[in-house]
Amino acid sequence: MCLSEFIASFYTTFVCGKHAWLVMPIYEGGSMKDVIHHKFNEGIKDLKIIAKILKDVIMALSYLHKQGQIHRDVKCSNIFIEENGKLHLGDFGISGILKGGKTTTFAGTPCWMAPDVLTDTKGYDSKADIWSLGITAIELAQGKVPYAGEDQPIKV
Repeated sequence: MCLSEFIASFYTTFVCGKHAWLVMPIYEGGSMKDVIHHKFNEGIKDLKIIAKILKDVIMALSYLHKQGQIHRDVKCSNIFIEENGKLHLGDFGISGILKGGKTTTFAGTPCWMAPDVLTDTKGYDSKADIWSLGITAIELAQGKVPYAGEDQPIKV
């Protein structure tokens, strides 16, 4: 059970074939990626707004990391918005549990992946989420990520 107001909630889960499904509430505001695409395609210029978004995501990550978990896919498309503007970090499809403080699974979305994930054969830790948060900050401020290209999560 998740006790953080900054984490996207869900009602139930079920398995259909090889896929696990989560039934989530509808977040009327869409995702931060939707907001940037439709309203701020050159990026959000008000630093107070960016700071508020990042603060809420940091609160979500702090909760996860204290639970020994890692998100592995922090980006604007995984920040969901309620109609009242409240933010929730979601999409835990490639999240993981840190065993011994590290994980070695190669997972994430390329432009947001920390160098540790790509190169460290001894594993990486929750700092990989902080790297992704930094890329997300750039995405919020500029409307795109550095080296934008492939945007599909990869999992090996």
